[in-house]
Amino acid sequence: MTETALSRRTFLIAGAAAAGGLVVGVGYAALAPAETPAASANLNAMLTIDEAGWCTIVIPRAEMGQGTYTSLAMMAAEELGVPWEAVRVAHAPADKAFANMGILWRPNGLPSAFIQAAARTGAGFQITGGSMSMRDGWITVRTAAAGARSMLIAAAAQAWGVRIEEVTTARGAAVRRSDGAQLSYAALARTASRLKPPSTPTFRDPATYELIGKRVPRIDTPPKVRGEAVFGIDVRIDGMLHAAVRNAPSFGGRVAYLDRAAIAKYPGVIKAVSLPGAAAVIADSTWHARNALELAVASGQIVFEPGGSRDLGSEAIFADLSHNLDTKVGKTLAETGDAAKVMGGSASRTLFAEYRVPFLAHACMEPMNCTARLADGRLDVWLGTQTPDFARDAAAAAAGVRESHTSIHNQYLGGGFGRRAEGDLPAQAGALAKEVPGKAVKLVWTREEDIQHDFYRPAAVARLGAVFDARGDLLAWRSRLASSPMLSGFMRRTLGLPVGTFVDRGEIRDAVTPPYQIPNLAVQWVPVATTVPTGNWRSVSNSFGAFFTESFVDELAHEAGQDPYRFRRRLLSDKLRHLAVLDLAADKAGWNQPLLPGEGRGIALHECFGSVVALVIQVHAAGGRIVLDQVVAAIDCGMAINPAGIEAQVEGAVHYGLTAAMYGEISIQTGRVVQSNFHDYEMLRMGSAPPVETHIVPG
Repeated sequence: MTETALSRRTFLIAGAAAAGGLVVGVGYAALAPAETPAASANLNAMLTIDEAGWCTIVIPRAEMGQGTYTSLAMMAAEELGVPWEAVRVAHAPADKAFANMGILWRPNGLPSAFIQAAARTGAGFQITGGSMSMRDGWITVRTAAAGARSMLIAAAAQAWGVRIEEVTTARGAAVRRSDGAQLSYAALARTASRLKPPSTPTFRDPATYELIGKRVPRIDTPPKVRGEAVFGIDVRIDGMLHAAVRNAPSFGGRVAYLDRAAIAKYPGVIKAVSLPGAAAVIADSTWHARNALELAVASGQIVFEPGGSRDLGSEAIFADLSHNLDTKVGKTLAETGDAAKVMGGSASRTLFAEYRVPFLAHACMEPMNCTARLADGRLDVWLGTQTPDFARDAAAAAAGVRESHTSIHNQYLGGGFGRRAEGDLPAQAGALAKEVPGKAVKLVWTREEDIQHDFYRPAAVARLGAVFDARGDLLAWRSRLASSPMLSGFMRRTLGLPVGTFVDRGEIRDAVTPPYQIPNLAVQWVPVATTVPTGNWRSVSNSFGAFFTESFVDELAHEAGQDPYRFRRRLLSDKLRHLAVLDLAADKAGWNQPLLPGEGRGIALHECFGSVVALVIQVHAAGGRIVLDQVVAAIDCGMAINPAGIEAQVEGAVHYGLTAAMYGEISIQTGRVVQSNFHDYEMLRMGSAPPVETHIVPG
């Protein structure tokens, strides 16, 4: 969404803090007018300036290692004109007033099914995901800060009896242009809170930025280094009980037998509980809960009945994906010219390829956890979540209380990647809290439960074909992809979408459509239902879309007898932004330098979520294995708010992607996941991780 288009749907709110000071927030239409004419107004309080001089930025997105706290606070501080050392951050509560509306408003974003569901259910979409935190915050956070600055200027002009144009600001103070006299924001905050906020606040000229674009240390680093940061797993509540859970091993399974009386006799056990598709033990410590659960399963005091997927296996899943590609037309995602006609002609060369990718788990470093307490008709839930409103709804429904009587206390997330957008942990914790009213219950999953009961990145099969003419020019490209959508059952139920609904999100189209100039292009997607739970996984469909398209481009370059870097350049003559990124990566990686025997070098280019990225990876063979030597990345992500944060994000993304490429596979046998922990679901480790060099194209 462009800044101009989005700003037409925003307006400022303002008032006084309880203890004095200025509070400014942003109101906006709940949904884009094009989708729902009767859009409602949502309000939030984005920042506070108190009479002690502190500027507190309420961050509406979760901090899960991506630097959101810092970058969004930098936007506010820049527009407001306060010194960085006077900035504090606070996490927003679960409220659709803090919805990530950019997800709904962006071009080629969520489809009409999501829009209609949001309008029908009032879902807030307070989600940290879709790579929208910075783009949404670029309007909402800056609007609040720019509005507050305008109000402070007006308050100073009133105090001095001068025109607004005679006042500017600098480092947390209003400055009179004529003589340099100053009034601090702290001194002006109460007066400013009584003024009407401007309808169209003026943003700073980017040429005057002093903070944005600088390498700013992250706000969350010091408390993490000192061990002060509280993640969901660190939550401690007085009198807290502990719970362990064993989910039914096979998909769709349920608890067939639970001997509550026998389990209650184990040391420290308070209660054994049957949950939908799982058994849990509540005890006075994690050790007692887990020990009792393991003994109960081993002794037959807990018995699970397999689900209807007991015959499901990876071979059958891939066979079904291939069968769907053979028999179904699918949905057209992109089409230019007539690829079918050209590919059926008498071109000199035709190349076909098939690629497969497996299911992948998220494997967040912080174990999955959630703490809940039901007392006096109110439910409190502590966890790290990417979707506070979804978590609230899931916990409330399981505990049997109203959403309005449920509070989410969001903590730092030890990795999210889409996994912590789901509601299964809050639902289980809410149900357990209902069993012991008045007591907080802390639920922590083992790594085995995490790996075997994830919402996985879907398995997919892609078939691609292309045609060259006699000169080696690419004439046509056709690709067909079969996969299940990345829409979990929990999200589908929350949105009120019926079983079997496939949501064709813009990411799938963008992920599998090549950015290259091809005169005849056809891209299709065949959605295939699966009983394996699937969900959002880092970069969503791009995790396999980029692999499919760029692998095929390499094969095409080889078939044409051309250098893969220069082959790509020929297909990007009208994409100057992409060319700049590709050239930067190739130049910084020394693409033209000769390789030694046993060395290899590859290049790839992809665009997603508004950013263009190119990578060059150099490897060598040693002892029958591939050793990663170096990764050089170039990225154009628009204006670089915090270059240090971008570099960290790229490094993390590269390591996550290399883990998937070199090790990642979730395989299915007899309706259940084979892998169970890091010994058979491996990660890229420090000893094998290559250095990553990141270069940012100026925005």
